[in-house]
Amino acid sequence: MRKTFKYRLYPTSAQIKCLEKTFDLNRFLYNSALEERISFYKTFKKSLSYISQANQLSGIKSLMPEFNKIHSQVLQSTLKRLDLAYKSFFRRIKSGETAGFPRFKKKAPAFRQGTFTAHINLLHSEQAQASFEAGESFHWANFHLEPF
Repeated sequence: MRKTFKYRLYPTSAQIKCLEKTFDLNRFLYNSALEERISFYKTFKKSLSYISQANQLSGIKSLMPEFNKIHSQVLQSTLKRLDLAYKSFFRRIKSGETAGFPRFKKKAPAFRQGTFTAHINLLHSEQAQASFEAGESFHWANFHLEPF
């Protein structure tokens, strides 16, 4: 049973700007959360969990209003991505493999992907329209139903 589908989007220039802003804010969140985990461990010799960082998202949204334009599921998936990097790091250490510590993400193309909850409307067999919440409202992007 296939649960995930990947499709190439062909957004307009306005949608590209909105997506780039979303990716930049997600990269900022990832790097900030990684820095917080490192400094917390150096100070208290304990590790932060995904749940403790996800609980801080509402506070981040109140301090930085630009994060209000991004759906909470998108921000949570960024924190889950960091948590997975940490878990994979410690798993590799336990098994004796070469372990690379999670790295800070630089600007594009290293952080050009994200998890969006999309609503898809089929127009006909080869084309579709997807809406994703980015910015102040739903944005529509046309794409071809050709998995890559």
